[in-house]
Amino acid sequence: MVGVIMFGEEQSRVGEYLERAATLRALAAKTRYPEVRQRLLGLATGFERLADQVEKWEAARFARAAD
Repeated sequence: MVGVIMFGEEQSRVGEYLERAATLRALAAKTRYPEVRQRLLGLATGFERLADQVEKWEAARFARAAD
């Protein structure tokens, strides 16, 4: 992830997305059904990508504000 200091709602959303990803990974580790495990891991990866994208958007926004 991008190492950016974020404030307010964006920071909250990133944390929320990462928490959801961790929860999905924990559920995947507990299931005995391979197809369900793969789907849960795919969802977790999606939330991690979303968190990364929000960080990138914020980094770009702050860079534009500094110009």
